[in-house]
Amino acid sequence: MNGKIRRRVLPLFAVLAAACGGAEPNDENTTETAQAVSADGPFASVAALQAYWGAQPISSCLNVYVGGSKVYSRSGFGPCYEPEYFQCKGGSLEAHCGDIATGDATKSELIGQMGNNPTVYVDGQLYEAGTGGVGSLKTCYGDPSFAGHIRYYVVTGFCAGNNGAVFGPCYPGRACY
Repeated sequence: MNGKIRRRVLPLFAVLAAACGGAEPNDENTTETAQAVSADGPFASVAALQAYWGAQPISSCLNVYVGGSKVYSRSGFGPCYEPEYFQCKGGSLEAHCGDIATGDATKSELIGQMGNNPTVYVDGQLYEAGTGGVGSLKTCYGDPSFAGHIRYYVVTGFCAGNNGAVFGPCYPGRACY
């Protein structure tokens, strides 16, 4: 890395990494530190998430949500940016946990965790007919936002299957946060 850039960029990474619980950057772990301060996470805590967004040089309105609850807010200009995070199995906060046991802001992310070609119900209505397992999603509503209440999805039940035959183990699902 160019010496001039290194003197300017690495101290910024050090401040952000400290706020997010990451390691101090050097030649060996600069890549790891950069990954630790990705907008998608992982973040070790709500405080680390708040510190990350507090340090971002954006001028728009900003509201940050964890499990549908607002944890950070900053006024600004233009449309409000409203990222959502969920607590993953290991305890970290991420935009997409990649696991049906957590919530997600999109149906497609959770459906993708159900295996190949599942039949999916959303709020009791058939959403997608398939030949794999059978799963159900529930639409959950969190705190108010500029676009209405924050909306996210949880898996309320899922059984693996193939060619229309359902077999276990079945995941019993979860309630809204």
